[in-house]
Amino acid sequence: MRRPFVVLAALALPAVALAQGDSTPAPDPIAQLVARLDLERYKATMKGLTNFGDRRQGTDRNRAAADWIEAQLRSYGCSNVARLEYE
Repeated sequence: MRRPFVVLAALALPAVALAQGDSTPAPDPIAQLVARLDLERYKATMKGLTNFGDRRQGTDRNRAAADWIEAQLRSYGCSNVARLEYE
């Protein structure tokens, strides 16, 4: 889900700068995103997910992992977290 956002951000930011008539170049959004990456945090997230073991759909482990992911997103400041349910 993040890839479309990265592409949209990469396309939108230079257009905004040009539309405003600002002569200073807009910061490179890709470089900004890459600078925010933290290998240790990424590894901790993967390790956290592996602690749930097999997360087959409909299992308690799957629900616990989804709860954990939601809590992680909220801790990162995401306020509009929603779950899609399928039948």
